[in-house]
Amino acid sequence: MRGLLFSIQLVSIFLILSCSESRGKSVSGAYANRNFNYDPFLVEVPYKADTLLLYEDFRFESPYWGVGRYELRNKFLRKSIILHYVEGEDSVTFSAPIVFSRTDGVYFSLNESMGNAYYMFDNKVE
Repeated sequence: MRGLLFSIQLVSIFLILSCSESRGKSVSGAYANRNFNYDPFLVEVPYKADTLLLYEDFRFESPYWGVGRYELRNKFLRKSIILHYVEGEDSVTFSAPIVFSRTDGVYFSLNESMGNAYYMFDNKVE
């Protein structure tokens, strides 16, 4: 019985620490995509240099995506960003996981296996 209680306490502590790591961190800022020089196979992912600006009021703009709005979603231990924009006459959404890394900072993974991601380079945008 003590072993079970100890296990439950350890899991609870892990969950609290995992969830609190990204809590309160803002994703607004300027991001540049990296590692995009490979054969394109995902239509909605940029394969050229791009800068994505995320504003605190949930607007965004970039040469590749254009202008639009974004939202943040939390699912258990994963946080993701969803971009809403217009392409031609269609309303489009794109979703990517947000990573809060101690070594790489904040980034949005576009293609994890290729290391393609938008990395924050400035946390202030006006």
